[in-house]
Amino acid sequence: MASDLQLLGPVHVVSLNYTQYSSRYDRFLAGDISPAFNPRLGGGALLDLNVYNIHLAVSLFGAPLDVHYFSNLQKGVDTSGVLVLAYDDKQASLTAAIGLPGLCPQPACHRRPGSSQGLHALRKKQKKQNRKIKN
Repeated sequence: MASDLQLLGPVHVVSLNYTQYSSRYDRFLAGDISPAFNPRLGGGALLDLNVYNIHLAVSLFGAPLDVHYFSNLQKGVDTSGVLVLAYDDKQASLTAAIGLPGLCPQPACHRRPGSSQGLHALRKKQKKQNRKIKN
């Protein structure tokens, strides 16, 4: 794979992104800290997701000369962050996010202020209740 890079020509900027909406995010906000959100257990965006971006970048380009991590913390865990790997001739930006409301695959799932559930969970519950009424 790394040998195929020369076919592309010089690479100067690399951007890798691994983001997902965690099904455990709402529980995390409520105080239930699962391993995916516990940095001591390998959780958080860097250790849980960005490690895959790191593996790819290092496999392709080798060890970087310099590394900087810019994280967004919630309740002491990095729920998202950008890792910048500096090389002689390129910069690699590795982004990961685990469970931010804006990452939900369904646009309607964003949390309403004061709600304990995402909107998609509420709609699912409403549909279930509507089926019971119709039957």
